[in-house]
Amino acid sequence: MKIYINLFVFLFIQIIYAKFDYAEYLFNKFGIEDTSQYVLIYHSKNDVYEKIEMLPLDSAEKVSIMNLQWKSQMSIFLDSVYQKDSEGNFNGKFINFFGDSGGGYESGYYKNGLMDSIWMISKIEGSKHIRNYKNGKEDGIWKIFRKNGILGLKKSWKKGTPIDTSYQWWPNGNILEMEVFRDGETVYHKCFSEDGKDEIPCP
Repeated sequence: MKIYINLFVFLFIQIIYAKFDYAEYLFNKFGIEDTSQYVLIYHSKNDVYEKIEMLPLDSAEKVSIMNLQWKSQMSIFLDSVYQKDSEGNFNGKFINFFGDSGGGYESGYYKNGLMDSIWMISKIEGSKHIRNYKNGKEDGIWKIFRKNGILGLKKSWKKGTPIDTSYQWWPNGNILEMEVFRDGETVYHKCFSEDGKDEIPCP
């Protein structure tokens, strides 16, 4: 169960967990200067554990994910940070945490309740996903970078419709998948083996 906490309780928690300064963390990592302008929601280590327990994975895989998503000794951390307008719509910066400070997150902006501008997803295995939205629709270039910083995917959108040519690469840099779009429809779609020598079925 997520913990909804007002500013007074937030300050009380900071005293209890004085070893970790949430306000300083949000300022240094996300540039949030005044946490009083945001809604702060917390989750516990057990909350994250319960979510992972629901995944259709074996015990070893669940333990591995938990160790990645919750690396610290803290028992509580931020679940999400956001702003809302007077009508209750998300409006402004939005951050969702997958675990503790080292467990990955997604960060972006809402405009009048719709996803807008650049969204970043930092996954626990080290990959970075960059997505662009406008008025709630995919718009702009989407990219995925592997943990070593190498580009793994590039896809372009316009008002929610895929355009131009999208690429996905193998870790060795060879093209895995190439798809060409025209008027939102696929006109060319090929996938290739990791060594680049053979054409393979596309997923």
